[in-house]
Amino acid sequence: MRSQQGFTLLELVLGIAISSFILAATFFLLHNGLLTQKHNFTQERLFNEGRQTINAVANELRQATVTDVSADGKTLSYTTHASRGAKAKRISLDAAGQALYIDDLSQTPTVRTTYAAGLLHETSRIAQNDRMVELSLYVSGNVNGTTRTLSFQTMVLTGPLL
Repeated sequence: MRSQQGFTLLELVLGIAISSFILAATFFLLHNGLLTQKHNFTQERLFNEGRQTINAVANELRQATVTDVSADGKTLSYTTHASRGAKAKRISLDAAGQALYIDDLSQTPTVRTTYAAGLLHETSRIAQNDRMVELSLYVSGNVNGTTRTLSFQTMVLTGPLL
């Protein structure tokens, strides 16, 4: 009887084929996992930027008196009524810069706070009806080669409570 000394060619080819299949499946699963993580991260970023922007504007306007909303719905001028005195401010939606700006006009030079930089969609608008201000924000970003847009809307009753 002869003792075996190693593997036959058929056993080696079969072992390499099975190993290749397992490696390809593992790569496929890891690749899809990374794509999903990137997608979720981008979606979360868009959501957080939109939510933060809406909250900042709502907080600004709750105790403010609106003085003017531009005809194109891109600029809102208002005065805040804080315990430290009134401050003139402006909210502007910049289509070119794709951002929302809150400018404190009572300071020299004007202090500008930027929200949703590079993400704000050009269809975002501000509207006013008496003391009610409606803000419609559309935040866009690229997710796996596809542009995703999230919509945020809020209505804020402005001015001090009577």
